[in-house]
Amino acid sequence: MNREILASDFAAATSRNRWKTFVLEAHPDNGATRLLTDAFPDSNVEATDDVYLHRLPGEAEFVVDHLDQRFWSLHTTAPTADAAPYLRRVVNQRRDLDWMWLPSDHLRGIWRDVSPLLVATNFSAGRLTPTIGEVDDLKLRVSGRAADQVLKTLGDGFRTNVPQSHVGFRVEDEHFGSITEFVSHDGRFMASGW
Repeated sequence: MNREILASDFAAATSRNRWKTFVLEAHPDNGATRLLTDAFPDSNVEATDDVYLHRLPGEAEFVVDHLDQRFWSLHTTAPTADAAPYLRRVVNQRRDLDWMWLPSDHLRGIWRDVSPLLVATNFSAGRLTPTIGEVDDLKLRVSGRAADQVLKTLGDGFRTNVPQSHVGFRVEDEHFGSITEFVSHDGRFMASGW
């Protein structure tokens, strides 16, 4: 396994085995390989031809790219229903791994000049602080050409209660075709097309 093979695997993906990428914030005091081995003891961490790529076979197989020492990309074709809970269990047990957090303004600006076709918000005051009054809980998922406008309209009155938790874009290019990309505030990416 090396980056060329990984890119080829990405290109060969079908709608049944789409690649998903989870980005974790890592603090490997004693090196990436040691943290991987310690955090994923049931995975039998495998080295590859690229010193910054490792395979994690197991419950949900991942290819870990830790070229950036702080933000690791964990790529998988496993169903999200298997991969996300597995990673959640690992991250929740550790202080040296955490989810990446993207602010709402960053999510809105991922593709300049392209309006999102899907936006979602998931706000619960009870998770963060005691109930605060006007809006204590809000879950909303809107899709369609006016999706972003609906969330903006809600946000005009209750800005602190309407953070974006997910966005979805469809980007068209006359030479390459189109891509549909979904991004969550906690560093989960899924794309298809091109």
